[in-house]
Amino acid sequence: MTGTATRPRAGAGGASLQADALRAERLGHWERAAELFARAFRAGVLRGAAEQAVDALRGQARIRLQQARHDEAEELAELSRQIARAHGLGRAVARATNVIALVRYAVQDFASAQALHEAALDLAVDEGDDELIGMACLNLGVVSSLRGDLRGARVRFLESIGSSVRSGDKRGELMAYNNLGALAGLLQEWLEAQVYLDRGIEIAERIGDSAQLARLSLNRAEALLQLGDHGRARDALAVAQQQVAAVSDGLAEVDVLRLWGMLAREQGDAEDARARFRRALELSEAAGLPYKRAETLREWALLHRVNGDEPRAQGTLAEARAIFAGLGSTHEVARVDVLAAVGTTPQKLPGGTGWPAANAHLRPGGGLAAARSVSA
Repeated sequence: MTGTATRPRAGAGGASLQADALRAERLGHWERAAELFARAFRAGVLRGAAEQAVDALRGQARIRLQQARHDEAEELAELSRQIARAHGLGRAVARATNVIALVRYAVQDFASAQALHEAALDLAVDEGDDELIGMACLNLGVVSSLRGDLRGARVRFLESIGSSVRSGDKRGELMAYNNLGALAGLLQEWLEAQVYLDRGIEIAERIGDSAQLARLSLNRAEALLQLGDHGRARDALAVAQQQVAAVSDGLAEVDVLRLWGMLAREQGDAEDARARFRRALELSEAAGLPYKRAETLREWALLHRVNGDEPRAQGTLAEARAIFAGLGSTHEVARVDVLAAVGTTPQKLPGGTGWPAANAHLRPGGGLAAARSVSA
């Protein structure tokens, strides 16, 4: 990637600034994208172009969400929504509502996120906005999965693909394939997961979406790990780690550490596994990500079990269960209960490794990505 990809052209107006900002966002150049969106907003205000201004504010909100600056992200998205309402821009109101929902998801306020995504979907249907319909369905699918409704999640993801294909939103389409792959993992259908993830990777590579390619590659590495193909899993995880580092994705960084820890555990390197899990816990704690913390605790509990320390395994599982229960993640609660009651070994884990957020921007959770279309 080169700087020329995001450099505004001489004499660029608001529209070209917006296009350059979107390009920087796709490449994961967050500060550059934020700067360009801010300039596009100012240009829109000076020209009296309300729609351009609200689109640019919404873009800034997405970037701050990527950077885990949640208060700023919600403030910018809410401002975009208020201006859009004042100017009668229904489509922009719907899209700003979607971004606010993504912020709520990122801070793991799932009930609020679901209500806002449902509102965004209703508004999108009224506006005939197929791209936003696809994003809202994607994000509602993520929330459904967290609440244990895996059948409902699958339906939402398939609806998302249909709407994304109609609108030509390739980014939304690839995120839906990512989430179908993650969902197949939760159901332990790992070969099916690979099919979906490979399709998503193909689209991400074609359109040059570095951020989503990193997430897809990470989920593919996990599928290989769960299939017991440790050699290919190690290679895939090394590639995913490089891609995650290139886009500065804090959520995915926790997943990278967790998966390296799981691989080390499977290969009998308890010391390396322990170090990886400990670092993942530190990052999730520092970033205020209880779901990520619970996922890591669940895997660390299985390391205790492998080492013959069942009391510590049970205590760590209980801690993970309490977090999942507090977040309303019924599927993960049930999964932890099985591990605690049956004493399942790491090789026989029920389900996949969990879900994250849709970014749209939702990407919190093991492998699910909340819809963050660049034009969200």
